[in-house]
Amino acid sequence: MREKDNHPVRLTFRQKAFMRKFLEIYREKMVPLHYSIVAERMGLSNSTVYDMLKVLEQKGVVVSEYGTPKAASGP
Repeated sequence: MREKDNHPVRLTFRQKAFMRKFLEIYREKMVPLHYSIVAERMGLSNSTVYDMLKVLEQKGVVVSEYGTPKAASGP
């Protein structure tokens, strides 16, 4: 994994372990994953997974996307 400036991304042991499990779940589903699904599968809280994904996004390892269901109403 490399950042934009072509330097290696440095991940902690915990971040590497999280990414291994995250990729395992992704390979099973092959669709974008909501953090709540990841949290349930990993036995972690939603906030823990959300925070980890934000850190990994800042490092350029994952990308998040905000989406609403097509049938959703409201703002």
